[in-house]
Amino acid sequence: MNPGAPICLSLDGMPPIRLAPIAAAERVVLRRFCRPLRQAFSWETPGSSLAVPKTLAALEHLYGPTGEERGDVSTFVTFFAMSWRDGDRPRHHLQSIGDRKGALNVDYWRVEDEPLSGAEAGGFGEPSPDFPAAAMDAATTQLVEMLERHAGALVGTLQPFCRIVRSCLLAYGFRGGRFFEEAFEEQGELDAFVSAFDPDGALSRAGRDAVLSHYPPP
Repeated sequence: MNPGAPICLSLDGMPPIRLAPIAAAERVVLRRFCRPLRQAFSWETPGSSLAVPKTLAALEHLYGPTGEERGDVSTFVTFFAMSWRDGDRPRHHLQSIGDRKGALNVDYWRVEDEPLSGAEAGGFGEPSPDFPAAAMDAATTQLVEMLERHAGALVGTLQPFCRIVRSCLLAYGFRGGRFFEEAFEEQGELDAFVSAFDPDGALSRAGRDAVLSHYPPP
């Protein structure tokens, strides 16, 4: 997997699927055409797999910042435009991958031919035969496995990072050459962990300087 390059998925019984990160402004253009899809189950991974910090590390290495860190129930999300061909007809879906309360969460939308309106715009749609629920689950599993493998290859070069999910007193990230996930019983324990992670603010300042380096004065 090369930074900036689309991801290609190969699913049984389907043509190749191309995933490319989509910008927020482009999602706004598509919003009226996007129908959220009801899935057979919400695809999540248990915290013990460390899928959340690994996925975040891989996404940011490949595509840059993953979105606003809200810190209440989630800390990142990346949206992908999915495209493939059904015979001569192009098909398009959107996919989001991010964290929610310490688990990995993936959602799908079908891009319709006509804009949605009224009650139609507010409800969930059912998966279509060209991309059924089983294919959604397979696409999610294959993508997460690819991202986790990519994160494993980054271990020797990754800088320490820590994200906080305050609603469930959870911290996850990377330090000391390994990914970690820590759950706490009390807010004070979480605060102490965060303070010890970057006691003199050096990591925070390094992050600030990395961002500002993209915006030199004239």
